[in-house]
Amino acid sequence: MKDYLQSISIAPKRIRAGDITRLTITLKIGNKGLPENSCLKLVIPLMWTLPWHNEEHLRKIEEFYRNSRLVPKGSGYITVHASNKTKIEVKEIKKWRYVTFKVVSSYMPGEEINIIYGDQSKRGKGAKVQPIAMNKVKFSLFIDPFKKGEFKYIEDSPVLTVSPNIPEKIKMTLPSLVQTGKRVSMKVSIQDKFGNSIPDFKGTIRFIFPEKIINGLPRQYSFIPENKGKMIFPLIFQREGIYRIKAEGERKDIIGQSNSAYVQREVQKRLFWGDIHGHSELSDGACSIDFYYTYAKEMAHFDFSALTDHGHQGPHPFFEGILTLSDWDWKLIRKKATEYYKPGEFVTFSGYEWTGKRDGKSIEEDGDRNVYYLYDAALLYKRNNPDSITALNLWDKLKNENVIIISHHPAHGQPGEYGMGTDWKSYNLSKEPVVEIYSMHGSSECRKSSHPLIAENGTGYVQNAWAKGYKLGVVAGSDSHTRPDSPVINNNYPTLQYPPGLTAIYARELSRISIMQAIRERHCYGTTGERIILEFTVNGYRMGDEFSLSSSREERKIKISVVGTDKISKIEIIRNNIEIYVYHGSKSEENIAFIDRENLARPLNYYYTRIIQEDDAMAWTSPVWVIVKK
Repeated sequence: MKDYLQSISIAPKRIRAGDITRLTITLKIGNKGLPENSCLKLVIPLMWTLPWHNEEHLRKIEEFYRNSRLVPKGSGYITVHASNKTKIEVKEIKKWRYVTFKVVSSYMPGEEINIIYGDQSKRGKGAKVQPIAMNKVKFSLFIDPFKKGEFKYIEDSPVLTVSPNIPEKIKMTLPSLVQTGKRVSMKVSIQDKFGNSIPDFKGTIRFIFPEKIINGLPRQYSFIPENKGKMIFPLIFQREGIYRIKAEGERKDIIGQSNSAYVQREVQKRLFWGDIHGHSELSDGACSIDFYYTYAKEMAHFDFSALTDHGHQGPHPFFEGILTLSDWDWKLIRKKATEYYKPGEFVTFSGYEWTGKRDGKSIEEDGDRNVYYLYDAALLYKRNNPDSITALNLWDKLKNENVIIISHHPAHGQPGEYGMGTDWKSYNLSKEPVVEIYSMHGSSECRKSSHPLIAENGTGYVQNAWAKGYKLGVVAGSDSHTRPDSPVINNNYPTLQYPPGLTAIYARELSRISIMQAIRERHCYGTTGERIILEFTVNGYRMGDEFSLSSSREERKIKISVVGTDKISKIEIIRNNIEIYVYHGSKSEENIAFIDRENLARPLNYYYTRIIQEDDAMAWTSPVWVIVKK
């Protein structure tokens, strides 16, 4: 395509994450010129402000986000200019990101076209840079010189670098459950306000902690270039209790505080944290698999992670064509899961999203389900395959496989644009031990949630599944289309409007077998992203368990222990979808006991607890099921 476009440049070449900018893409015409009625197409990357070129299109963008907490404020204005009086114009913008320019009259060799993204004339307010730092961000260009509607990709499409913003916080992560006298590690990373690593950080930070209780941690540490802005510090807790470690920069311009470490004399099971619901550039995400897993381990400080790229997806609001994983894609997903799996350090799973039908007319009963394999030698079953077109087909195909399947955002959607939920007509006990109760979409627990979905179908609430007798534990995640621990800002997707959730898993060790077994046993819970330590028992049985009573009058002793990240506002005990007790807290650590003596009128009963902090952060436990023998 050099005959038509001799050179392409972009300015500036380096910009900071989250800043407001004005980009100029300059196209120098090649020796064949650009004929009249030929077209160019520019694709704005995900996570940037959606482009607009007139007031009508701006109103469409505002309408697109009408029900969302994410509201664009006029940035993203795109214009095009010629070096002479030759005319070129914005023809149309499709899929919100694909901008087509039409050459009204031909260009001669050597002339230039300047595309301005983030033009500040009219109502334009610049363009919001993606919040995630990346070395190579491509603005893909296509050309149709023959006026046939057949666009060819331009290999020299411009690339820029998005660098981290200024250092703003010190992220510090401790294990949640720690045994006295046993060496553990604290992960520390210097980050900007969007969670990007600051690899060239060279400052000194000071740790604030009780020296008589914590051994091995230096009072201060000076970062060197080889650290790349992150470190792991070994330390030992000598005394039982709940501890947090603070840190600050030399000028106190950056600060941080760790999560809580609950130090005990004996720790039977450890508490691991992670997110197993996210997407990469192989489907409708923004980053590579390597970027995703590296960030999950080194910056988000996850213990486990998994990618769930769409096996097959119908028409997409931000992509042309049909998104479907190829055999090569699936091979790469499995290869990378194997590569990043380090037992004892970081657990990964090969997985994908089986996406339910989108007919725009009804809520698809099959919903959206993620499939996770224990082993990487796994087959991919996509919804467009005749033998796995329904959830029943999928379960049949996977009946002999070592997998778990997790429904997500089950309460999401209304017929039409947001039909992504399920109506719980079907369920597979052996393969579906848990459900995702919360993600960046919001909460699917019940009606009138404090984190409502952008649209709710009325049938897919998790409480509805429990009421039908489905024995589902709970997890939480992100459904991130950017990166793990994703910032909400500039994610483009209007339904992803809350901070990413986290799954907490009680397991004996950090391995695939142990983590998957704990999920099968429902020894897990979900939070809105905070590392809230939570224990919940009924008659000594832990979350996810089930037990029997000989009489419906036999009392149930409920115990709850919470170590929050803020003051606990409420602890709610729910039996069979009805709140039976509410405790109003005043501290960040609370321990309560409650005895339920009410007669149980049904043979299968379930209890779970909902935690609400003063900062509106939440946690939900998996239920405990109580069976009354006749």
